[in-house]
Amino acid sequence: MTQNRKRLKSIATGLAISITALAYATPASAQEFDWSGFYLGMHTDYSFSKGKDVASAQKLKSKTFDLGLHTGYNIQWDSMILGFEADFNPIVLSKKKRYGGAITQAYLSPLATTRLRVGYAMDRALLFGTGGLSFGSGSLKGGGKKSDKMHVGWVLGGGMEYAVNENWILRGQYLYHNYGKAKNYKLLPTTRKVKYNAAHSLSLGVSYKF
Repeated sequence: MTQNRKRLKSIATGLAISITALAYATPASAQEFDWSGFYLGMHTDYSFSKGKDVASAQKLKSKTFDLGLHTGYNIQWDSMILGFEADFNPIVLSKKKRYGGAITQAYLSPLATTRLRVGYAMDRALLFGTGGLSFGSGSLKGGGKKSDKMHVGWVLGGGMEYAVNENWILRGQYLYHNYGKAKNYKLLPTTRKVKYNAAHSLSLGVSYKF
């Protein structure tokens, strides 16, 4: 493991510890929490993807652990919440899965999403559902060549948030991504058509509400 990867994994571990510390160390106010407004946050994301090489029907599975950012805006009416959120996972801390044959390595990581959110607030707790567009970063190796492609599809999911004070919000979220259209990866000696029909993501994060 490289020094940079060790450092990035330490950042992800520190984020998880910080979330736990905020939950226990920050006293909650008796005032009803207002979810309306802009927020910005950081999260860790564990994803499992499933796909196949169309020509050979070889199954392709991968696991990635990512570090990312999210931002959004909520509007509240009584207990109902309507919002918009975008996230971006630029740092892949680890990726797993190697193969034999024409394809020696394949993985897909959900790179970004843009989603609507609908939720129900119970004071400082928020349950929400979400859906929108997903952009997946795919990578394939074989025949001494590496090829990268962007997969675009849809995403659905949900989760829970908890406001530990007027600004800091903890979150847990699950997303299901579907990239139905196959992409052509240019490998030697031929092009490989790969389809990713599912990716599951679990994330933990912390947000700051302005």
